[in-house]
Amino acid sequence: MVSAETPRVVFSTDAFNTIITETLHKHPDETGGILLGQDDGSMWYVIECIEPGPAAIFRPHYFEYDHDFVNYVARARARRYRIPLKLLGLWHRHPGSFDRFSSTDDETNRAFAEKRSPGAISGLVNIDPNFRFTLYHFDATLKYRKTEYEVSDEGIPASYLMKRFTGKEYTEAIGNELKNPEKQLPEELLDILLYENELLLKQRLYTCSFRYEAKPFCMIAI
Repeated sequence: MVSAETPRVVFSTDAFNTIITETLHKHPDETGGILLGQDDGSMWYVIECIEPGPAAIFRPHYFEYDHDFVNYVARARARRYRIPLKLLGLWHRHPGSFDRFSSTDDETNRAFAEKRSPGAISGLVNIDPNFRFTLYHFDATLKYRKTEYEVSDEGIPASYLMKRFTGKEYTEAIGNELKNPEKQLPEELLDILLYENELLLKQRLYTCSFRYEAKPFCMIAI
């Protein structure tokens, strides 16, 4: 049973399909992505998943984001919605059946969770041999809790899926936006910054049953 402190997560079909197709496209290499959406008490909604980018590095036990791409696309996707999307967490693939977080993952997860009082979520994908997705919720103390999830567009409130500009509102809305400065996006998305070099100096290699190396995540300044 899921703890009362742990949210239930609903993925849009588009977001979850992105996770699956990105995993299959990069198989057998590692890959990952960023999860954007809304948190509403005990219910969290993952609406968009950002791919790692054309300049990302993919290897069987190593994965590095295309930082500039991820930052740009995350900001652009968040602004498409009437209620701007929040940064909820991330996901990545692990080799074999290893479905726990490495030391590097812990540092990255902590950086995400420290910026958000509700914590963050992180998903791990394994191919052993079928696609397997394990989702965790955690706060800055890194008390990982497995989190129930479902994939359902109908399970996401319509207000969260509403685009910023729709139908007949286009002309009037765009005119109003040009007259008034754009509103800032949610504060917790403005300065999520993880200094790679600082963390890599602390711990260059991360080992479990195999040699696992991964660079921490980059800045997300939506």
